[in-house]
Parts: sequence; C-alpha cells; structure tokens
Amino acid sequence: MNDFNIGSIIVNFVIIGSIVFMIFLVFEDYYENWGKKKFYKLLTVKLKKGLISDKEDILLLLNSVCREYGKDYSIASIPEDYLTYMTDKKENILEKNYSLIKEIIKVESTEKPFANIPVEERRLLRNIDDSVKHNDLASIKHNLQELSSVISTINRIYQRTSKINQWSIPIAIIGIILTIIFGLTNLL
Repeated sequence: MNDFNIGSIIVNFVIIGSIVFMIFLVFEDYYENWGKKKFYKLLTVKLKKGLISDKEDILLLLNSVCREYGKDYSIASIPEDYLTYMTDKKENILEKNYSLIKEIIKVESTEKPFANIPVEERRLLRNIDDSVKHNDLASIKHNLQELSSVISTINRIYQRTSKINQWSIPIAIIGIILTIIFGLTNLL
C-alpha cells in the first residue's frame, strides 16, 4: 500500500511537471510579444496625444517597457516593427508621426548599421566598413576571411544543435507516454 502512494505521487509529479514545462515553452514567445504589443499601444496613444516629439521620447517609452517585461528590445528595429504593426492593423498614422519614425529608423541605421548583429560579427563588419572607406584592400580581405570563419563556426554549432533537437521532442513524448503507462500500471 505504501508503494502505491509513493508511485502515484511520483507519476503525478512527473506529469504535472511535464505539463508546466510545455506551457512555459508555449507562453515564452507570447510573453515577448506582449511586451512589444504594449509598447506599440502606448506609442500609438502617445503619438495621438502629441506627447512624442523625438527619438528620446520613444527611447524613454521603450526602456520602460523593457524594464517591465525584462526584455531588451532594440531601438534600431522596434520602429520598423511598429510601422508594420500599424499597417497590419490598418490604422492611420499621421504624416508627421510617420516622418518622425522614419527619421529615427534612418538615423539608427546610419549610426548603428549593424545593431542587431552579434558582437563578433558586428566588429568584423565595422572593420570591413572602415576598410572600404579607407580603400584598404588587405584589411578587407583579412576581415572577410575572419567573418567567413565565424559564420562557418556558427553554422557548425547550428547544425549540431539541430541534429540534437530533432530527437528531443520525440524522446520527451516517449518519456511522457512511458511515465503515464508506468504510472497507470502502479495504480492497478
């Protein structure tokens, strides 16, 4: 009788833990989108009220949402996403607000052309950009070789991870099914 209670408890614990883990995986993406959607809604309200006049106003709003959701949204890409969001919702945006956001996108892409790229690749691309400006062909070739090496390494890591991940879900499903089967056999 004592074995029955311990077995049931373990089975229930594993089943509930598996369900909670799956729910966490599903809602993680939704949670990130909630932060963006909140930013878009707040920006829309502030634009309509005339409270946004420059990049700093948008940055303050973005930083507030980032702190609230524990995310790090980039000022380089979020305005582009906002314009897409407004287009998808078929909402009209005032010409002056549209121009302000387009100007922010233009400035950010000029000031930080590789902002959404990982650090190592960004460093190499900046070096290549500087070398092009100074017409330094030797540096361009060297940085391109380094960039090729970094991309090759990332590709190998991606391929290895992809191979590992292709088996994780089937193994997890088999594990859950076996847990349920063994749990049910313990109950009988």
